Amino acid sequence: MTSQISRVLGQSWATSLARSGWLLAVVLLPLLACGRDAPQVDLGPPPNVLVILVDALRPDHLGIGGHDLPTSPEIDRLAGEGVVFTSAFAHSTWTKPSIATLFTSLYPGQHGIDRVGIQEGDSYRTDVLHEGYDTLAERFQAAGYATIGILNQVHLQARFGFAQGFDHYEAVRGLGARKLNNKLLAQLEGIGTSPFFAYLHYLDVHWPYTARLEGRQDSFGSLRMESEPPRRGNRVADWAENLDSESDLAALEARYDQEVAFVDAAIGQLMLALQAMDLYDNTIVVVTADHGEGFLEHDKLLHSFAPYDEVLQVPLVFRLPQGLLEAVPDVDTPVGLIDLMPTLLELTSLPPAPQVQGRSLVPLMLGEDAAERWIFAESAEAVAVRSRTHKLIRFLDGHVEFYDLGSDPGEQVPHSGACVNVCGQLAEQLVGHQRAMSELRELIRTGETAILDEKELEELRSLGYL
Repeated sequence: MTSQISRVLGQSWATSLARSGWLLAVVLLPLLACGRDAPQVDLGPPPNVLVILVDALRPDHLGIGGHDLPTSPEIDRLAGEGVVFTSAFAHSTWTKPSIATLFTSLYPGQHGIDRVGIQEGDSYRTDVLHEGYDTLAERFQAAGYATIGILNQVHLQARFGFAQGFDHYEAVRGLGARKLNNKLLAQLEGIGTSPFFAYLHYLDVHWPYTARLEGRQDSFGSLRMESEPPRRGNRVADWAENLDSESDLAALEARYDQEVAFVDAAIGQLMLALQAMDLYDNTIVVVTADHGEGFLEHDKLLHSFAPYDEVLQVPLVFRLPQGLLEAVPDVDTPVGLIDLMPTLLELTSLPPAPQVQGRSLVPLMLGEDAAERWIFAESAEAVAVRSRTHKLIRFLDGHVEFYDLGSDPGEQVPHSGACVNVCGQLAEQLVGHQRAMSELRELIRTGETAILDEKELEELRSLGYL
């Protein structure tokens, strides 16, 4: 549907275009791309789509990301049947706005989901995704797909607006990856011959990292720590300030690797089940994450802090049915989660959504050269813009950090000179983007919120969000 919100977005962008020429690259090019001649996608039975979202998964802890430990044989195998995007990024450093962007192909500044909780007296309220947005599930539902959402994430409950377009949406808390798989498989058994779109969200890799793989405790290094971490995420910052032991940090990462391996094994189990149900061959499988995770690269653990690459870069794997595309094995062009919706719609030969701000990645899958691309991100502390080679972060207190990612990929030593040349170009892009987002925020902020109950508040504190 072409919603009122979509029309408002279009009007607002048109107004901004009249004011800021830079937006031509940000807005018109994605929209023009939607109108170009589509590549030759094989038109057989409609392919199924399964999006597997692994919360807090860093790509450099996977084999396809260069990790030298056996954390991800199943994800690596899926990558071998499709395309790996080696420079993929989220647009926020925490779950709720990141998934809202994935579902809508709108930036956080457009969909307005950016607050964990707004305190009102003794209660907290949280943002609700507006029902007027076209979501990924709604597009597939309108095309006759059975749409299924199975997830373990307190941020993404149905009453917060994330169930739009799903025939079955089950946000359960406390279940591990294998039990979520079973819930998905039970739903797939009942859809008959309909193609399906499914969203599966695992929380296992999120803090706390508990050892799970019996008999493989030594596969990733010692798990023993001199100072045991707190299980509650809201106490991690204080604990991390006294984490002086390199062996403790190594053990923490080993525990994280165990969680990655646990989820990877669950993904392998799910793929076997899809094969047994004769569904695997015609299913597009996407493996990605909502954000990364910090291991003191910038003196912080977990995520939700400034938009450095350790919390922005995510894996992005497309497993493609044989014969769907003659795809290249990997792409190093910077891309974002905002691109997922237009990509999946094109891969399944569905019409583009009118509101999308992302670009279809199908041309990149086919090996076509990419134009310059800006990746925008934000957090509660700062906003950022990234190109293939450089990055600019502007903090809310006004100070700016500029990095040459070729010589400083870890973003450790910001440029100390004046912000000119490439830095100035990035600053201009960021200012224009933020101006447009601010104008849109005034137009579309609906004021829709939901009250968080005590159980939800407790879980958010445990995960480190409050």
